[in-house]
Amino acid sequence: MKKTLYDYIKVWKLETENLLTRSTHMNTELPFKEETKFNGNRGIPSYIESESGFSLAGDLVASIYAACDAYSKILTIKGDTKRAEFFLGTKRKIISLL
Repeated sequence: MKKTLYDYIKVWKLETENLLTRSTHMNTELPFKEETKFNGNRGIPSYIESESGFSLAGDLVASIYAACDAYSKILTIKGDTKRAEFFLGTKRKIISLL
């Protein structure tokens, strides 16, 4: 099955309308199980693993922005301008969120 950036954004609730309200821990079993590797760090909103209680950090926003930028360029090169425009629009929404 072909996965895309769109799928990634949906699964991890990284759409601009969800960024400020998404759960701190995404796609992981709660309560955490110590024996499960990375259970407490899966889907966290930052590379900062020592803090908790927040749902958004600048590095996450920057990563999504960069991914949308790169993917829109790839799609443009491939001639898929409709999908490229979607990710350019997502990029613009991220900027407006800031």
